[in-house]
Amino acid sequence: MKLSALRDSLLFYLGVPRCVGCGEFLDRRDRVFCPDCRMIYDNAKMRNCSRCAKILARCTCPNEYLDAHYIHSLIKVTRYIHDPALPQNRLLYALKQENRRDVVDFMAEELSDAITAGTEHTGEYLVTYVPRRRASVVKYGFDHAKKLAHRVAGLLGAEFVPLLRSDAKSAQKSKTGRNARVENAVMHPIGNPDLHGKKILLIDDIVTTGASMANAATILRGCGAKSIVGASFAIAYLDPYIPFEKH
Repeated sequence: MKLSALRDSLLFYLGVPRCVGCGEFLDRRDRVFCPDCRMIYDNAKMRNCSRCAKILARCTCPNEYLDAHYIHSLIKVTRYIHDPALPQNRLLYALKQENRRDVVDFMAEELSDAITAGTEHTGEYLVTYVPRRRASVVKYGFDHAKKLAHRVAGLLGAEFVPLLRSDAKSAQKSKTGRNARVENAVMHPIGNPDLHGKKILLIDDIVTTGASMANAATILRGCGAKSIVGASFAIAYLDPYIPFEKH
């Protein structure tokens, strides 16, 4: 057995992690989810986009607001539906609040797989992220989006560069409607980055209305970015329903 595998086994038995979805103790063969919660999660990933008909993990459709703000391709893995008990939602809560390395690794692998499927030459991108507001970083002790983006960059063999800082005064979830979220999603570039000719992969954990990612993309475009691809583990907005034509 390799030393790394031995280390991971010891950490497992010392920590005995629980399923993110239901809280049951995990078998050593399981990652993040127990078999039942993993099945629910996998089924959620098979939801189709009503615009391109692909499953979400292979869909690159943005919403109209992002498309109007330099994000013409949005990678995603699953959809957030307002139900705290759903395994995919509890995965997001664990990422934001618990700082579990296994959760970061799992989500990064899932997102990297979707990025690779939907984007060519991923190693040519600079990977950055939509930053967490400073009050939340102080509260929880880490920036979950930074951790996710750093791990994604490593999996893609791409360069990771923090490019933005948040000056938001309130949590986005406390704001109702896109206009309020746009006003709150205040951020600025770190230093004076020269991004002319650069392709950017912009990571976030969840896109709700698109306000934060759009603001981030506008700033990066202003710094000279050639193109910006968004990548979010989950989307909370509903794509427009397009009925099939009847013949």
